[in-house]
Amino acid sequence: EGKATYTVSTDALGVGSHTITAEYTPAGDAAYTGSSGSLTFTVVGDVASISVQTQPTTMTYTTGQALDLTGLEITVSYASSTYTQDITWSADSGITAKIDNVEVDNNTVLSASQHNGKAVTITYEGQSAQTRALSVSKANQTGFAFTEESPKEVDYSPNGTFTVKAEGGEGTGAVTYTVTNGMDVISIDGNTATILKAGTATITATKAADVDYNEATATLTVTVNPASQTGFGFTESSITKTYGEGTF
Repeated sequence: EGKATYTVSTDALGVGSHTITAEYTPAGDAAYTGSSGSLTFTVVGDVASISVQTQPTTMTYTTGQALDLTGLEITVSYASSTYTQDITWSADSGITAKIDNVEVDNNTVLSASQHNGKAVTITYEGQSAQTRALSVSKANQTGFAFTEESPKEVDYSPNGTFTVKAEGGEGTGAVTYTVTNGMDVISIDGNTATILKAGTATITATKAADVDYNEATATLTVTVNPASQTGFGFTESSITKTYGEGTF
């Protein structure tokens, strides 16, 4: 048998470091010797400031990618204390984020027009700090192509015309059409092509770049088949001549 006693380094647990000491004193004839141990803890005040200790792992994006704050670590300083604490971002860390005063999280889709060159403002317990600026570049457009209604094969007819159309892509740029091969076979004005002769030609559609997406192109190969001639034949279906009558 014996007894344990506990002492605290101060009567009032104010802001700062404190130590609890536990001591075991054995009975006079006990088989065990006495021992002691201590526990030091810190009482902190309000958060005085925060700083970004480690930037998020990903700082470079293209339009359409989602913000990823993984790897972000902040250092928290407290009022009336030299104690600091490092906190790593997680969904339940208490860290919130904004870009241009708009709340963002790991599901926020970024764009070059809205987020390139912008820092992420990190807030914890009412105090804020900023990351380095994000780099968000334009993305390539997907799905831009000529429609099925755009003909790949037509028959020749003098000054005949046909229309083509390309659509898709995420950008807002205008679409223009040019003949990039076989300029003597067809010409094009807007999306209306005029047949010049039989042969093969290539039409290129270009969707202009905008603030978030790069230029996109699509090509269409068109074959102009020779037309069948009509009304060609002998003026007489048959004639009868006598030998010796000469030429005919």
